[in-house]
Amino acid sequence: MSGLKIRWGGATVAPSQVKVRSGGAWADPAAVWVRDGGAWVKVWPLVAPLSASASPPNLSGVRIGAGPLSKTTTITASGGVPPYSYNTTWSAGGAGLSVINAGASNPGASGSNAPTYTYTGTLRCRVTDAASNYVDVFMNVTLSWET
Repeated sequence: MSGLKIRWGGATVAPSQVKVRSGGAWADPAAVWVRDGGAWVKVWPLVAPLSASASPPNLSGVRIGAGPLSKTTTITASGGVPPYSYNTTWSAGGAGLSVINAGASNPGASGSNAPTYTYTGTLRCRVTDAASNYVDVFMNVTLSWET
């Protein structure tokens, strides 16, 4: 949309050239919105596409002996229209493990078992912005109990 132009009084202008009257003074608009199919869409300044990543990108851990084991990651979102919401679920596997912090930006997995067990799965964290756009971040999980 970098080539977006607006028809204004018979002339074509870039959004950055649009001025609005506010309280008797001319001012630069903070944003330009247009109607698209009955909804208002922000077209300038341009909004970067929603993106997200996990750090660390995969979760793994080993516990010596029986007991609990938990690992978490941090999801960092950018672009789109903040604020963001998070929903983490298993997209594959995950039997024997639980999702922790499912609605937060620091999701993970946990389990509790006796030695010689290894559980695996793939977590999917869906990040949704205020405009209902979403992106999925996938994390492989391997948690093991050893003797």
